[in-house]
Amino acid sequence: MRTPDQIVEALNGDRSPRNIRAYLPPADRVHFDKGYRQAMAKATEELDLSPVNDLLAHWWHMAALRI
Repeated sequence: MRTPDQIVEALNGDRSPRNIRAYLPPADRVHFDKGYRQAMAKATEELDLSPVNDLLAHWWHMAALRI
């Protein structure tokens, strides 16, 4: 099992959607998936990655707080 410091280090080293999702509790992954799909759809329509970046920043913090 990883220590909290190791988890934060892993999250800091890789802020990809896959890594952030991996550190979320299973109940939060459903909400992450739904929000991620919506943000990607909006980004595709508007040609703007801001919604995706905002969502990832939010869930990164949630994953770090769940340690």
